[in-house]
Amino acid sequence: MLSEIVSNLRVLCDYKVNELAVLNILQAKLTYVFSLKDVKFKSIQNIGEARPLAYYAFNFVPSGGMKNLPPALIDKHLIGFVNDFLFEYNNERIKKIECEQTMEMNSVSDKIERRRKTQEYEQILKEEKKKRLELTLTNATQAKIYSNLDIINQVGYGAICIQNTEFVNFYEEAILNRDKIKKEFLYMLYDLYDGEYKGTDTVSVARKNLYNIPISCVLLSDYKLFSENEKLGNNFKSYLSRGMARRSFIYFRENENYYKKNHVYPSYDKKQQAIDNLKIYSQKIKQIFDNIELHKEYIFNGEANERINEYKKEVDAKICEFYKYTDKLTNNNEILKLNIEHSTWKIIKLAVLYHIIDTGGAVSFVKADSFNKAINFFNETHHCLDMLLNDKTISDYDNLYNYLIENRNKWISKTELRNQKFVNNRDFKTWLEDAFIAISVKADEKGFLIAQRAVGKRNQGVEFTLYEPKLYSFKETEKLKDGRVKGELICLDNRDMEVSEI
Repeated sequence: MLSEIVSNLRVLCDYKVNELAVLNILQAKLTYVFSLKDVKFKSIQNIGEARPLAYYAFNFVPSGGMKNLPPALIDKHLIGFVNDFLFEYNNERIKKIECEQTMEMNSVSDKIERRRKTQEYEQILKEEKKKRLELTLTNATQAKIYSNLDIINQVGYGAICIQNTEFVNFYEEAILNRDKIKKEFLYMLYDLYDGEYKGTDTVSVARKNLYNIPISCVLLSDYKLFSENEKLGNNFKSYLSRGMARRSFIYFRENENYYKKNHVYPSYDKKQQAIDNLKIYSQKIKQIFDNIELHKEYIFNGEANERINEYKKEVDAKICEFYKYTDKLTNNNEILKLNIEHSTWKIIKLAVLYHIIDTGGAVSFVKADSFNKAINFFNETHHCLDMLLNDKTISDYDNLYNYLIENRNKWISKTELRNQKFVNNRDFKTWLEDAFIAISVKADEKGFLIAQRAVGKRNQGVEFTLYEPKLYSFKETEKLKDGRVKGELICLDNRDMEVSEI
């Protein structure tokens, strides 16, 4: 069912979104939906205590990647019924408070005391009515999150879904601009993943520790800011290494670009059909939701627990590979190692979600198949994490390539390239040689060629060009003793051949 839902969502996104990116968001949203019933699970990893679900989805999608649309479509066309559930949930909570107040007031006979209590209760009720469990939390301050967590703690069931569609900008404000409130949120996420909130008192609010509260996060952004700002990017890697990577499923694709020629856009009828299909899937999800009893507990069966132990052995073997040739890992490999090393816990939680969807929610025992499906998804997102850590989306090589593209079919001197400050002057000479080797591959993929020539009376200068072979050809006019050449670009068209000046 998940793949069919993803296919229909992609239609509504004009196919300008990756299947894995949509699936990551969808799984976070569905984890939230089913967690509203306070479902918990037991496995060989947590025999003594049933634990709540949690899902953290990071999607780093470039401009044109429709990052904001999938969660909005899911909320509207797939899980809209949750709004009705929350409406009843919030109203029932207020009715319960009113009922408790009425019962307490009935035991008060003194008129003055009744008047005082009435005013006190009216104020309490007024404040409580302001607090409502919402479909998503977009203003994720500690105060807002605590308000929702406290509601869930009072009622005895419920869940929260935090959503941020500009996460990198948020992270920049927290770290570089030292926004205390935003930084507080980033570090709250560590404990919240296991349903724990460690209270921090303020002058006006005494906050208590809370436990076993399920949470889902949908954190979206363009990764470009991390790539452009080395300090910020390194800090985020540190954040990942300190525990966020192993708690999260991360989507990332290098150089993903949906603005291409001949892109096929779905027709009006196809989009309407996609909406109709999502309504059907919405009904199926609601049926699963209705089938789940409050406080439902899912238990991994013997075969599933054996598979968990087998997987842990596979993890050990993979970790050994990291240390095959070294005793000290690079920062990137340390993060990748930690992600694999601690992957079992988040795979178990995802396996519970797959089990609920595949069985309709009523079956208590989780099988090994669900765990294996979760492993496959983890492997795909682990590959994304690998690409993200080694990403040089805006590297110095890319800046050189983009500069040559902007000045294609022209000769650019070595001095002019040096003045662009792609790298420090002291590194420029060695860097330039490596850079042209690196970008020649990309140029070839995009249908360009690169040439260089010697210039000047004593041939002491060098010029470079990135040119379109359909429009120009490079003609070698002289070969020098040191192996360098002199030459010219020849313009190709239907008229007589035109030769550019050297």
